[in-house]
Amino acid sequence: MIALGFALATMAADQLSAKEDEFEYWPNGSVREGKRYNPQGYLFEQVNCRADGTIERRVWFDELGNKSAEVNFDTQGRLDDNIRGWAAMRWFYKDGVVRIRTAYGEDGRLKERKFYSEGGNLLGTQYFDDDSPGDERDRFDPTRAGYAEAQFYDTNGNLVGAAAADN
Repeated sequence: MIALGFALATMAADQLSAKEDEFEYWPNGSVREGKRYNPQGYLFEQVNCRADGTIERRVWFDELGNKSAEVNFDTQGRLDDNIRGWAAMRWFYKDGVVRIRTAYGEDGRLKERKFYSEGGNLLGTQYFDDDSPGDERDRFDPTRAGYAEAQFYDTNGNLVGAAAADN
């Protein structure tokens, strides 16, 4: 099992969000979607789960609500290319404007890097394939960051659900 540091866990009283975390459930009672908000009320973490309790997709947002990372999993907890051809993506911002976007394949290797101007206009794209030397430091490794388990708690600290990428 891939250890995942994603814990929609109870926040300390001094860190309570201005907006309560939200959950949707499958008919069988397992969590379908969980959303967690920061103290300013911005969405900062979202997880989508299958009816069997496995994690299908996780998304993180920065302190301003901009999407900063998205990861897709198969039912075994491995990275999984989505319909758009990537398994994980990261966005990097400067002054609230996306400046770099990187896409990774299900093997964790960098597939594409896009660069944007200060105004957010696309400047250029680098493509990487299996023969590209790439930079081993720019790999997406879900085991390093811990992406495949989630626990969901209500504002009283009661466990309301849990999911894992490889249930």
